[in-house]
Amino acid sequence: MNNTASGILTSAKRFITSPFRARVLEQQNTILRTNIKRAYAAAAMNRLTADWPTNNLSSDAEIRIDLKALRARSRNLSINTDHGRRFIWMVVSNVVGARGVGLSMRVKDANDSLDTVANKLIVDAFTRWAKRGTCDVTGELSWIDVQRLAMMNIPRDGEVIIRKVRGFDNPFAFALQLIEADHLDDTLNQSLPNGNEIRMGVERDPWGRPVAYHILTQHPGEYMYKANGNRYERIPATDINHAYVKERITQSRGVPWMHASMPRMKNVSGYEDAEIIGARASASKMGIVQSPKGNEFAGDDVDEKGNVIQEVEPGTVTQLPKGWEWKEFDPTHPAGNFGPFMKATLRSIASGLLVSYEGLTGDLEGVTYSSIRAGLLAERDIWRLFQKWFIDTVLTDIFESWLKMALFTQQIKLPFSKYEKFNSPIWRPRGWAWVDPLKDITALEKGIALGVDSRTNALLEEGESLEETFEELATEEKLADEKKISIKPGTTQSIDQALLTDEPSGKSGKGGTQ
Repeated sequence: MNNTASGILTSAKRFITSPFRARVLEQQNTILRTNIKRAYAAAAMNRLTADWPTNNLSSDAEIRIDLKALRARSRNLSINTDHGRRFIWMVVSNVVGARGVGLSMRVKDANDSLDTVANKLIVDAFTRWAKRGTCDVTGELSWIDVQRLAMMNIPRDGEVIIRKVRGFDNPFAFALQLIEADHLDDTLNQSLPNGNEIRMGVERDPWGRPVAYHILTQHPGEYMYKANGNRYERIPATDINHAYVKERITQSRGVPWMHASMPRMKNVSGYEDAEIIGARASASKMGIVQSPKGNEFAGDDVDEKGNVIQEVEPGTVTQLPKGWEWKEFDPTHPAGNFGPFMKATLRSIASGLLVSYEGLTGDLEGVTYSSIRAGLLAERDIWRLFQKWFIDTVLTDIFESWLKMALFTQQIKLPFSKYEKFNSPIWRPRGWAWVDPLKDITALEKGIALGVDSRTNALLEEGESLEETFEELATEEKLADEKKISIKPGTTQSIDQALLTDEPSGKSGKGGTQ
Protein backbone atom coordinates (compact mmCIF):
# COMPACT_ATOMS: atom_id res chain seq x y z
CA MET A 1 0.00 0.00 0.00
CA ASN A 2 1.45 3.38 -1.00
CA ASN A 3 1.57 6.44 1.23
CA THR A 4 -1.45 8.08 -0.48
CA ALA A 5 -3.68 5.07 0.03
CA SER A 6 -2.46 4.70 3.59
CA GLY A 7 -3.29 8.36 4.31
CA ILE A 8 -6.80 8.03 2.90
CA LEU A 9 -7.40 4.90 5.00
CA THR A 10 -6.12 6.63 8.11
CA SER A 11 -8.42 9.62 7.48
CA ALA A 12 -11.38 7.32 6.99
CA LYS A 13 -10.61 5.49 10.22
CA ARG A 14 -10.31 8.79 12.06
CA PHE A 15 -13.67 9.96 10.73
CA ILE A 16 -15.57 6.89 11.76
CA THR A 17 -13.93 6.99 15.20
CA SER A 18 -16.64 8.20 17.53
CA PRO A 19 -15.03 11.27 19.22
CA PHE A 20 -13.65 12.72 16.00
CA ARG A 21 -16.91 12.11 14.08
CA ALA A 22 -18.94 13.65 16.92
CA ARG A 23 -16.84 16.84 16.79
CA VAL A 24 -17.31 17.11 13.03
CA LEU A 25 -21.07 16.63 13.27
CA GLU A 26 -21.33 19.16 16.10
CA GLN A 27 -19.43 21.72 14.01
CA GLN A 28 -21.77 21.10 11.08
CA ASN A 29 -24.84 21.49 13.31
CA THR A 30 -23.44 24.72 14.75
CA ILE A 31 -22.98 26.11 11.26
CA LEU A 32 -26.52 25.11 10.31
CA ARG A 33 -28.02 26.65 13.46
CA THR A 34 -26.05 29.84 12.93
CA ASN A 35 -26.62 30.40 9.22
CA ILE A 36 -29.93 28.76 8.40
CA LYS A 37 -33.24 30.11 9.67
CA ARG A 38 -35.52 27.43 11.09
CA ALA A 39 -38.30 26.29 8.76
CA TYR A 40 -40.75 26.13 11.69
CA ALA A 41 -41.06 29.31 13.73
CA ALA A 42 -42.47 27.29 16.62
CA ALA A 43 -39.09 25.52 16.95
CA ALA A 44 -37.05 28.74 17.13
CA MET A 45 -34.91 29.30 20.22
CA ASN A 46 -34.78 32.93 21.32
CA ARG A 47 -35.57 35.14 24.29
CA LEU A 48 -39.31 34.84 23.57
CA THR A 49 -39.27 31.03 23.55
CA ALA A 50 -36.66 30.42 26.25
CA ASP A 51 -39.28 29.08 28.70
CA TRP A 52 -41.01 26.92 26.07
CA PRO A 53 -40.13 23.24 26.71
CA THR A 54 -38.36 21.32 23.97
CA ASN A 55 -37.81 18.02 25.79
CA ASN A 56 -39.87 15.00 24.73
CA LEU A 57 -40.89 12.69 27.56
CA SER A 58 -43.06 9.64 27.23
CA SER A 59 -46.71 10.06 28.15
CA ASP A 60 -46.27 7.98 31.31
CA ALA A 61 -43.19 9.96 32.36
CA GLU A 62 -45.11 13.23 32.09
CA ILE A 63 -48.16 11.86 33.89
CA ARG A 64 -46.09 10.21 36.63
CA ILE A 65 -44.52 13.57 37.52
CA ASP A 66 -47.73 15.61 37.63
CA LEU A 67 -50.64 13.24 38.28
CA LYS A 68 -51.05 13.75 42.05
CA ALA A 69 -50.91 17.55 41.81
CA LEU A 70 -53.26 17.64 38.81
CA ARG A 71 -55.85 15.45 40.51
CA ALA A 72 -55.72 17.35 43.82
CA ARG A 73 -56.08 20.72 42.12
CA SER A 74 -58.84 19.49 39.83
CA ARG A 75 -60.80 18.26 42.84
CA ASN A 76 -60.26 21.58 44.58
CA LEU A 77 -61.56 23.54 41.58
CA SER A 78 -64.61 21.28 41.26
CA ILE A 79 -65.44 21.93 44.92
CA ASN A 80 -64.53 25.58 45.40
CA THR A 81 -65.08 27.31 42.06
CA ASP A 82 -68.38 27.96 40.34
CA HIS A 83 -67.23 27.05 36.85
CA GLY A 84 -65.31 23.96 37.95
CA ARG A 85 -68.40 22.54 39.64
CA ARG A 86 -70.56 23.57 36.70
CA PHE A 87 -68.29 21.78 34.20
CA ILE A 88 -68.37 18.46 36.08
CA TRP A 89 -72.16 18.48 36.18
CA MET A 90 -72.32 19.51 32.51
CA VAL A 91 -70.43 16.33 31.64
CA VAL A 92 -72.74 14.17 33.78
CA SER A 93 -75.86 15.85 32.41
CA ASN A 94 -74.90 15.61 28.75
CA VAL A 95 -73.22 12.20 28.68
CA VAL A 96 -75.40 10.26 31.14
CA GLY A 97 -78.52 12.41 31.49
CA ALA A 98 -81.34 12.10 34.00
CA ARG A 99 -82.41 8.62 32.85
CA GLY A 100 -78.96 7.19 32.20
CA VAL A 101 -77.90 5.50 28.98
CA GLY A 102 -80.80 3.20 28.13
CA LEU A 103 -80.56 -0.37 26.86
CA SER A 104 -82.43 -1.97 23.97
CA MET A 105 -81.69 -5.34 22.40
CA ARG A 106 -81.39 -6.21 18.72
CA VAL A 107 -81.06 -10.01 18.85
CA LYS A 108 -81.92 -11.55 15.47
CA ASP A 109 -82.77 -15.05 14.29
CA ALA A 110 -81.06 -16.83 11.40
CA ASN A 111 -83.60 -15.34 8.95
CA ASP A 112 -82.58 -11.81 10.11
CA SER A 113 -85.90 -11.19 11.89
CA LEU A 114 -85.90 -9.84 15.44
CA ASP A 115 -85.97 -12.43 18.21
CA THR A 116 -88.55 -10.57 20.29
CA VAL A 117 -88.66 -13.25 22.99
CA ALA A 118 -84.91 -13.12 23.64
CA ASN A 119 -84.88 -9.32 23.47
CA LYS A 120 -87.59 -9.04 26.11
CA LEU A 121 -86.03 -11.64 28.42
CA ILE A 122 -82.64 -9.90 28.37
CA VAL A 123 -84.03 -6.38 28.90
CA ASP A 124 -86.29 -7.57 31.73
CA ALA A 125 -83.37 -9.33 33.46
CA PHE A 126 -81.09 -6.32 33.07
CA THR A 127 -83.81 -4.08 34.53
CA ARG A 128 -84.00 -6.33 37.60
CA TRP A 129 -80.22 -6.30 38.04
CA ALA A 130 -80.03 -2.52 37.52
CA LYS A 131 -82.16 -1.75 40.56
CA ARG A 132 -80.63 -0.24 43.67
CA GLY A 133 -79.44 -2.94 46.05
CA THR A 134 -78.37 -5.42 43.40
CA CYS A 135 -75.95 -4.00 40.84
CA ASP A 136 -73.24 -2.65 43.17
CA VAL A 137 -71.47 -4.25 46.12
CA THR A 138 -72.53 -1.57 48.63
CA GLY A 139 -76.23 -1.98 47.92
CA GLU A 140 -76.53 1.82 47.79
CA LEU A 141 -76.38 2.43 44.03
CA SER A 142 -78.60 1.75 41.06
CA TRP A 143 -77.22 1.24 37.54
CA ILE A 144 -77.98 4.90 36.77
CA ASP A 145 -76.10 5.94 39.94
CA VAL A 146 -73.11 3.87 38.82
CA GLN A 147 -73.11 5.64 35.44
CA ARG A 148 -73.45 9.05 37.08
CA LEU A 149 -70.66 8.48 39.62
CA ALA A 150 -68.33 7.03 37.00
CA MET A 151 -68.92 9.95 34.67
CA MET A 152 -68.39 12.41 37.52
CA ASN A 153 -65.04 10.91 38.53
CA ILE A 154 -63.61 10.57 35.02
CA PRO A 155 -63.44 14.30 34.11
CA ARG A 156 -62.54 15.38 37.66
CA ASP A 157 -59.90 12.72 38.46
CA GLY A 158 -59.03 11.70 34.91
CA GLU A 159 -60.10 8.08 35.38
CA VAL A 160 -62.23 5.66 37.35
CA ILE A 161 -61.78 1.99 38.21
CA ILE A 162 -64.80 -0.32 38.09
CA ARG A 163 -64.28 -3.81 39.47
CA LYS A 164 -66.48 -6.60 38.11
CA VAL A 165 -67.15 -8.91 41.06
CA ARG A 166 -68.16 -12.37 39.88
CA GLY A 167 -69.68 -14.74 42.41
CA PHE A 168 -71.19 -11.91 44.46
CA ASP A 169 -74.10 -12.66 46.77
CA ASN A 170 -77.04 -11.68 44.58
CA PRO A 171 -79.26 -13.66 42.15
CA PHE A 172 -76.99 -12.82 39.21
CA ALA A 173 -73.72 -13.60 41.08
CA PHE A 174 -72.42 -10.37 39.61
CA ALA A 175 -71.98 -6.84 41.00
CA LEU A 176 -69.82 -3.76 40.47
CA GLN A 177 -67.40 -2.00 42.80
CA LEU A 178 -66.43 1.61 42.10
CA ILE A 179 -62.84 2.36 43.14
CA GLU A 180 -61.27 5.83 43.25
CA ALA A 181 -58.19 6.37 41.09
CA ASP A 182 -56.01 7.00 44.18
CA HIS A 183 -56.06 3.24 44.90
CA LEU A 184 -54.02 2.68 41.73
CA ASP A 185 -50.60 3.66 43.05
CA ASP A 186 -48.69 5.85 40.59
CA THR A 187 -45.46 5.25 42.54
CA LEU A 188 -45.56 1.50 41.87
CA ASN A 189 -43.25 1.00 38.88
CA GLN A 190 -41.35 -2.27 38.38
CA SER A 191 -39.92 -4.60 35.75
CA LEU A 192 -41.00 -8.17 36.55
CA PRO A 193 -39.00 -11.40 35.92
CA ASN A 194 -41.65 -12.73 33.51
CA GLY A 195 -41.10 -9.78 31.16
CA ASN A 196 -44.14 -7.85 32.34
CA GLU A 197 -43.82 -4.27 33.52
CA ILE A 198 -45.80 -2.37 36.16
CA ARG A 199 -46.42 1.22 35.15
CA MET A 200 -48.09 3.34 37.84
CA GLY A 201 -49.89 0.30 39.23
CA VAL A 202 -50.91 -1.16 35.85
CA GLU A 203 -49.17 -4.42 34.95
CA ARG A 204 -48.67 -4.86 31.19
CA ASP A 205 -47.25 -7.67 29.09
CA PRO A 206 -44.45 -7.10 26.52
CA TRP A 207 -47.08 -6.07 23.96
CA GLY A 208 -48.44 -3.36 26.27
CA ARG A 209 -51.69 -5.18 27.04
CA PRO A 210 -52.94 -4.76 30.65
CA VAL A 211 -52.86 -8.10 32.47
CA ALA A 212 -53.44 -7.01 36.07
CA TYR A 213 -54.01 -4.01 38.33
CA HIS A 214 -52.22 -3.59 41.66
CA ILE A 215 -54.83 -1.91 43.86
CA LEU A 216 -54.10 -0.42 47.28
CA THR A 217 -56.38 -2.04 49.85
CA GLN A 218 -56.69 1.32 51.64
CA HIS A 219 -57.03 4.82 50.21
CA PRO A 220 -53.63 6.55 50.63
CA GLY A 221 -55.38 9.63 52.00
CA GLU A 222 -57.65 7.80 54.44
CA TYR A 223 -58.11 9.70 57.72
CA MET A 224 -58.24 6.48 59.76
CA TYR A 225 -54.91 4.65 59.95
CA LYS A 226 -54.96 0.91 59.41
CA ALA A 227 -52.01 -1.38 60.01
CA ASN A 228 -52.42 -3.10 56.63
CA GLY A 229 -53.08 0.10 54.71
CA ASN A 230 -50.08 -0.05 52.37
CA ARG A 231 -50.87 -3.46 50.93
CA TYR A 232 -51.72 -4.28 47.33
CA GLU A 233 -54.25 -6.64 45.83
CA ARG A 234 -53.36 -7.92 42.38
CA ILE A 235 -56.60 -8.08 40.37
CA PRO A 236 -56.66 -9.63 36.87
CA ALA A 237 -57.41 -7.17 34.08
CA THR A 238 -60.47 -9.22 33.09
CA ASP A 239 -62.07 -8.11 36.37
CA ILE A 240 -61.25 -4.41 35.98
CA ASN A 241 -62.72 -1.71 33.79
CA HIS A 242 -60.18 1.13 33.81
CA ALA A 243 -61.94 4.03 32.13
CA TYR A 244 -59.91 7.02 30.94
CA VAL A 245 -59.57 9.00 27.72
CA LYS A 246 -56.36 8.07 25.95
CA GLU A 247 -54.64 10.98 24.19
CA ARG A 248 -51.22 9.39 23.60
CA ILE A 249 -50.46 5.89 22.32
CA THR A 250 -48.52 4.54 25.31
CA GLN A 251 -50.56 6.32 27.99
CA SER A 252 -51.28 4.12 31.04
CA ARG A 253 -53.24 6.55 33.24
CA GLY A 254 -55.80 9.30 32.72
CA VAL A 255 -55.49 12.99 33.58
CA PRO A 256 -58.20 15.44 34.68
CA TRP A 257 -60.10 16.94 31.76
CA MET A 258 -59.78 20.47 33.14
CA HIS A 259 -55.97 20.46 33.01
CA ALA A 260 -55.60 23.00 30.17
CA SER A 261 -57.92 25.52 31.86
CA MET A 262 -56.98 24.96 35.49
CA PRO A 263 -54.39 27.82 35.82
CA ARG A 264 -56.87 30.33 34.39
CA MET A 265 -59.70 29.01 36.55
CA LYS A 266 -57.59 29.44 39.68
CA ASN A 267 -56.50 32.95 38.68
CA VAL A 268 -60.05 34.00 37.78
CA SER A 269 -61.27 32.81 41.16
CA GLY A 270 -58.55 34.81 42.95
CA TYR A 271 -59.14 37.89 40.80
CA GLU A 272 -62.87 37.76 41.38
CA ASP A 273 -62.32 37.50 45.16
CA ALA A 274 -59.98 40.50 45.07
CA GLU A 275 -62.51 42.56 43.12
CA ILE A 276 -65.30 41.63 45.53
CA ILE A 277 -63.17 42.62 48.53
CA GLY A 278 -62.20 45.83 46.72
CA ALA A 279 -65.87 46.59 46.03
CA ARG A 280 -66.76 46.01 49.69
CA ALA A 281 -63.95 48.33 50.72
CA SER A 282 -65.12 50.93 48.22
CA ALA A 283 -68.69 50.72 49.48
CA SER A 284 -67.48 51.08 53.09
CA LYS A 285 -65.73 54.41 52.38
CA MET A 286 -62.86 53.76 54.74
CA GLY A 287 -60.38 56.37 55.82
CA ILE A 288 -57.35 57.21 57.94
CA VAL A 289 -57.30 59.45 61.02
CA GLN A 290 -54.30 61.77 61.05
CA SER A 291 -52.99 63.94 63.92
CA PRO A 292 -51.09 67.14 63.04
CA LYS A 293 -48.83 66.75 66.09
CA GLY A 294 -48.52 62.98 66.11
CA ASN A 295 -50.66 62.52 69.22
CA GLU A 296 -51.81 59.00 70.01
CA PHE A 297 -55.28 58.09 68.74
CA ALA A 298 -57.14 55.68 71.02
CA GLY A 299 -59.88 54.60 68.57
CA ASP A 300 -62.51 51.98 69.43
CA ASP A 301 -60.47 48.78 69.29
CA VAL A 302 -57.29 47.16 68.00
CA ASP A 303 -56.81 44.34 65.52
CA GLU A 304 -54.72 41.19 66.06
CA LYS A 305 -51.56 43.15 65.19
CA GLY A 306 -52.24 45.98 67.63
CA ASN A 307 -53.35 48.55 65.00
CA VAL A 308 -55.99 51.01 66.20
CA ILE A 309 -59.45 50.63 64.62
CA GLN A 310 -62.18 53.25 64.49
CA GLU A 311 -65.56 51.65 63.87
CA VAL A 312 -68.10 53.71 61.90
CA GLU A 313 -71.67 52.51 61.36
CA PRO A 314 -73.63 53.43 58.20
CA GLY A 315 -75.58 56.68 58.51
CA THR A 316 -73.63 58.01 61.50
CA VAL A 317 -71.24 60.93 61.93
CA THR A 318 -68.33 60.81 64.35
CA GLN A 319 -66.72 63.97 65.74
CA LEU A 320 -62.94 63.78 65.93
CA PRO A 321 -60.87 65.48 68.63
CA LYS A 322 -59.77 69.06 67.92
CA GLY A 323 -56.90 69.22 65.46
CA TRP A 324 -57.42 65.69 64.14
CA GLU A 325 -57.98 65.23 60.39
CA TRP A 326 -59.86 62.57 58.39
CA LYS A 327 -58.11 61.33 55.22
CA GLU A 328 -60.59 59.50 52.99
CA PHE A 329 -59.58 56.18 51.44
CA ASP A 330 -61.85 55.55 48.43
CA PRO A 331 -60.87 52.56 46.26
CA THR A 332 -62.82 52.39 42.99
CA HIS A 333 -63.96 48.82 42.56
CA PRO A 334 -65.05 46.98 40.61
CA ALA A 335 -63.08 48.58 37.79
CA GLY A 336 -64.78 49.37 34.51
CA ASN A 337 -62.88 46.67 32.63
CA PHE A 338 -63.87 43.92 35.08
CA GLY A 339 -66.81 42.63 33.00
CA PRO A 340 -65.05 42.50 29.60
CA PHE A 341 -61.94 40.96 31.13
CA MET A 342 -63.92 38.23 32.91
CA LYS A 343 -65.88 37.45 29.76
CA ALA A 344 -62.74 37.14 27.62
CA THR A 345 -61.03 34.94 30.21
CA LEU A 346 -64.06 32.71 30.66
CA ARG A 347 -64.27 32.24 26.90
CA SER A 348 -60.71 30.88 26.96
CA ILE A 349 -61.58 28.62 29.89
CA ALA A 350 -64.66 27.29 28.10
CA SER A 351 -62.58 26.59 25.01
CA GLY A 352 -60.10 24.57 27.07
CA LEU A 353 -62.98 22.61 28.60
CA LEU A 354 -64.43 21.89 25.12
CA VAL A 355 -67.75 23.53 25.99
CA SER A 356 -69.45 26.73 24.87
CA TYR A 357 -69.06 29.94 26.84
CA GLU A 358 -72.85 30.29 27.07
CA GLY A 359 -73.24 26.75 28.37
CA LEU A 360 -70.52 27.16 31.00
CA THR A 361 -71.60 30.57 32.29
CA GLY A 362 -75.30 30.84 31.39
CA ASP A 363 -74.53 34.27 29.91
CA LEU A 364 -76.83 34.82 26.90
CA GLU A 365 -76.24 38.56 26.61
CA GLY A 366 -75.93 39.62 22.98
CA VAL A 367 -76.56 36.09 21.68
CA THR A 368 -78.55 35.78 18.46
CA TYR A 369 -80.70 32.81 17.48
CA SER A 370 -78.35 31.74 14.70
CA SER A 371 -75.23 31.99 16.87
CA ILE A 372 -76.71 30.05 19.78
CA ARG A 373 -77.94 27.38 17.35
CA ALA A 374 -74.49 27.01 15.77
CA GLY A 375 -72.88 26.88 19.21
CA LEU A 376 -75.32 24.26 20.50
CA LEU A 377 -74.88 21.99 17.48
CA ALA A 378 -71.07 22.16 17.69
CA GLU A 379 -71.11 21.42 21.42
CA ARG A 380 -73.52 18.51 20.98
CA ASP A 381 -71.06 16.89 18.58
CA ILE A 382 -68.50 16.91 21.41
CA TRP A 383 -71.02 15.37 23.82
CA ARG A 384 -71.90 12.67 21.28
CA LEU A 385 -68.21 11.86 20.98
CA PHE A 386 -67.97 11.37 24.75
CA GLN A 387 -71.22 9.40 24.79
CA LYS A 388 -69.80 7.00 22.20
CA TRP A 389 -66.55 6.69 24.15
CA PHE A 390 -68.46 5.97 27.39
CA ILE A 391 -70.58 3.32 25.70
CA ASP A 392 -67.64 1.57 24.01
CA THR A 393 -65.27 1.78 26.98
CA VAL A 394 -67.53 1.22 30.00
CA LEU A 395 -71.08 0.12 29.25
CA THR A 396 -70.43 -2.50 26.59
CA ASP A 397 -67.65 -4.15 28.60
CA ILE A 398 -69.81 -4.35 31.75
CA PHE A 399 -72.85 -5.60 29.82
CA GLU A 400 -70.88 -8.44 28.23
CA SER A 401 -69.63 -9.62 31.63
CA TRP A 402 -73.12 -9.28 33.12
CA LEU A 403 -74.74 -11.21 30.25
CA LYS A 404 -72.39 -14.18 30.68
CA MET A 405 -73.21 -14.39 34.40
CA ALA A 406 -76.96 -13.88 33.80
CA LEU A 407 -76.98 -16.75 31.29
CA PHE A 408 -74.77 -18.92 33.51
CA THR A 409 -77.03 -18.42 36.57
CA GLN A 410 -80.14 -18.86 34.38
CA GLN A 411 -81.55 -15.51 35.43
CA ILE A 412 -82.16 -15.33 31.68
CA LYS A 413 -83.82 -18.54 30.55
CA LEU A 414 -81.76 -18.85 27.38
CA PRO A 415 -78.90 -21.22 26.43
CA PHE A 416 -75.40 -20.04 27.36
CA SER A 417 -74.07 -21.61 24.15
CA LYS A 418 -75.76 -18.84 22.15
CA TYR A 419 -74.05 -16.01 24.04
CA GLU A 420 -72.65 -14.49 20.84
CA LYS A 421 -76.14 -14.29 19.36
CA PHE A 422 -77.59 -12.67 22.48
CA ASN A 423 -74.76 -10.17 22.84
CA SER A 424 -76.46 -7.53 20.67
CA PRO A 425 -77.08 -4.48 22.87
CA ILE A 426 -78.23 -1.15 21.48
CA TRP A 427 -77.37 1.72 23.83
CA ARG A 428 -79.58 4.79 23.83
CA PRO A 429 -77.79 7.83 25.27
CA ARG A 430 -79.74 10.95 26.01
CA GLY A 431 -80.72 13.18 23.12
CA TRP A 432 -81.59 16.84 22.90
CA ALA A 433 -84.69 18.77 21.93
CA TRP A 434 -84.78 20.35 18.48
CA VAL A 435 -83.30 23.81 18.31
CA ASP A 436 -86.05 24.94 15.88
CA PRO A 437 -88.89 22.39 16.19
CA LEU A 438 -90.87 23.39 13.08
CA LYS A 439 -87.87 23.47 10.75
CA ASP A 440 -86.23 20.38 12.24
CA ILE A 441 -89.43 18.28 12.11
CA THR A 442 -90.09 19.39 8.52
CA ALA A 443 -86.54 18.45 7.51
CA LEU A 444 -86.90 15.10 9.26
CA GLU A 445 -90.23 14.43 7.54
CA LYS A 446 -88.70 15.14 4.14
CA GLY A 447 -85.64 13.00 4.88
CA ILE A 448 -87.79 10.00 5.80
CA ALA A 449 -90.00 10.54 2.75
CA LEU A 450 -86.94 10.63 0.46
CA GLY A 451 -85.45 7.55 2.09
CA VAL A 452 -82.27 9.31 3.23
CA ASP A 453 -83.18 9.06 6.93
CA SER A 454 -85.13 6.67 9.15
CA ARG A 455 -87.45 6.81 12.13
CA THR A 456 -85.01 4.62 14.03
CA ASN A 457 -82.17 7.10 13.54
CA ALA A 458 -84.40 10.08 14.33
CA LEU A 459 -85.53 8.51 17.60
CA LEU A 460 -81.99 7.54 18.57
CA GLU A 461 -81.01 11.19 18.16
CA GLU A 462 -83.66 11.95 20.77
CA GLY A 463 -82.49 9.13 23.01
CA GLU A 464 -85.61 7.05 22.32
CA SER A 465 -86.27 3.56 20.99
CA LEU A 466 -88.33 2.76 17.88
CA GLU A 467 -89.77 -0.40 19.44
CA GLU A 468 -90.81 1.37 22.65
CA THR A 469 -92.24 4.31 20.71
CA PHE A 470 -94.35 2.02 18.51
CA GLU A 471 -95.52 0.13 21.59
CA GLU A 472 -96.56 3.41 23.21
CA LEU A 473 -98.39 4.52 20.05
CA ALA A 474 -100.21 1.18 19.84
CA THR A 475 -101.21 1.49 23.50
CA GLU A 476 -102.49 5.03 22.93
CA GLU A 477 -104.55 3.99 19.91
CA LYS A 478 -106.02 1.02 21.78
CA LEU A 479 -106.97 3.23 24.73
CA ALA A 480 -108.41 5.88 22.39
CA ASP A 481 -110.57 3.25 20.65
CA GLU A 482 -111.84 2.04 24.03
CA LYS A 483 -112.74 5.62 24.99
CA LYS A 484 -114.16 6.29 21.48
CA ILE A 485 -111.72 9.14 20.89
CA SER A 486 -110.29 9.66 17.40
CA ILE A 487 -106.55 10.37 17.26
CA LYS A 488 -106.01 9.22 13.67
CA PRO A 489 -103.89 11.46 11.42
CA GLY A 490 -105.96 14.14 9.71
CA THR A 491 -108.57 14.42 12.46
CA THR A 492 -106.74 17.18 14.31
CA GLN A 493 -105.12 20.39 13.15
CA SER A 494 -101.76 20.06 11.45
CA ILE A 495 -98.43 20.98 13.05
CA ASP A 496 -98.16 24.06 10.82
CA GLN A 497 -101.66 25.19 11.76
CA ALA A 498 -101.10 24.56 15.46
CA LEU A 499 -97.91 26.62 15.46
CA LEU A 500 -99.17 29.45 13.27
CA THR A 501 -102.54 30.15 14.89
CA ASP A 502 -103.06 31.64 18.33
CA GLU A 503 -106.82 30.96 18.34
CA PRO A 504 -108.34 27.93 20.06
CA SER A 505 -109.06 24.91 17.86
CA GLY A 506 -112.48 25.07 16.19
CA LYS A 507 -112.85 28.90 16.47
CA SER A 508 -111.12 29.92 13.26
CA GLY A 509 -110.80 28.85 9.70
CA LYS A 510 -107.39 27.35 10.54
CA GLY A 511 -107.40 24.01 12.32
CA GLY A 512 -110.34 22.58 14.16
CA THR A 513 -111.98 19.21 13.68
CA GLN A 514 -112.34 18.28 10.04
